[in-house]
Amino acid sequence: MHFKTPKLGFNIGGVEEFLEGKKNVERGLDFIEISKDSLTHPPKVVVLNFLR
Repeated sequence: MHFKTPKLGFNIGGVEEFLEGKKNVERGLDFIEISKDSLTHPPKVVVLNFLR
């Protein structure tokens, strides 16, 4: 999923709009490594830092 960033030139919603009402959210990561063993139930939403 992509969201509005300072570099994005077209009109698109921000991440807060997407996250509204979501409970299992993790923020502040520069990267993630995903494996079968790291998958959670219920699934979580991971918001990565915007790297310039």
